[in-house]
Amino acid sequence: MIQVRLMTADDAEWAAELEQKYFSAPWDAHDFVHDVENDYNIALVGEVDGERAGYVCLWQVVNEADIANIAVDEKFRRNGLARQLLMTVMEQAKAKTVDTFFLEVRESNVPAIALYESLGFVQIGTRKRYYEKPTEDARVYAILPEVTK
Repeated sequence: MIQVRLMTADDAEWAAELEQKYFSAPWDAHDFVHDVENDYNIALVGEVDGERAGYVCLWQVVNEADIANIAVDEKFRRNGLARQLLMTVMEQAKAKTVDTFFLEVRESNVPAIALYESLGFVQIGTRKRYYEKPTEDARVYAILPEVTK
């Protein structure tokens, strides 16, 4: 069973270890503690059957938010956890007046791109050579508020 909860400082080392496994420029535990302690950020942990399995971090500026990072441990992938983490963090951000969401994703990360597009994100640009180790472009995605005329 999937459960999503707020990240605490006690989760920081675990999240940093997950970062080391999957990211070429990983955050450290201090980065996660900062997200937990900042009122404008939302950091969530997803658990599967009581075991920590993934996390998402969102940074808010006024009515906009950036999905700063999301990771799911490989043994827990393909069970809907990433989708649940994203939907939950976006619901919480909307409750704090956020109506615009952004994120960057490696062009080669086809599963993540499919997930983001299924949630309504649309590509609005590209950041050349955004990622390192290996160098790769990032697709910039957004969910923008509806504009009425």
